[in-house]
Amino acid sequence: MPAVAPSITEDDIIVALGAYLHSIVDCEVVRAQGNRVPMPEGPCIVVTPLHQSPLATNVSTYDPNAQTRAVRRSTEWRAQLDCYGAGSSERAAVVSTLFRDTYGCEFFAERIAGVQPLYATDARQGPLVDGSKQYEDRWTFELVMQINPTVTLKQESALSLEIGTAGNPVTAETTTLQGWNGLIDVDKFLRQ
Repeated sequence: MPAVAPSITEDDIIVALGAYLHSIVDCEVVRAQGNRVPMPEGPCIVVTPLHQSPLATNVSTYDPNAQTRAVRRSTEWRAQLDCYGAGSSERAAVVSTLFRDTYGCEFFAERIAGVQPLYATDARQGPLVDGSKQYEDRWTFELVMQINPTVTLKQESALSLEIGTAGNPVTAETTTLQGWNGLIDVDKFLRQ
């Protein structure tokens, strides 16, 4: 984990996505790319995070009291879902349909701030031949979300400033300008 971490991590998104999937399907849901972990027996959904792409320029906000700067970047987050086993076509249809619906939007809004479904691609069949040389049903599609992670950094700032000529500060009570105390008058210098 980097020294400065985003407010929304990949693990946060996967946990919320897993909860969403479990709310509408009755099979095991696993994250792909686990070392030395066999595929589940029977029907399952395998989630593979694919990539993150920026959707906008960074937005920075400052908190002078906390001496911090928060940098937020709207990001497209994409995952591939592979539905395996009997009923995989129907599971893919249900997951992608409800992801595009207010059901998906409300589900994520209630569980994780800054994460919302954008769309799901059309499911396509990609049969798999297993180790026993048997065909297994597999339907593959992608879920695309917008995430708005924030990275918070330390940022020095001033809560108050003294504005005025060197050694002669200007305050609310100042009524006349004070001399520059030996410093060059910039206006006079520029007119020469």
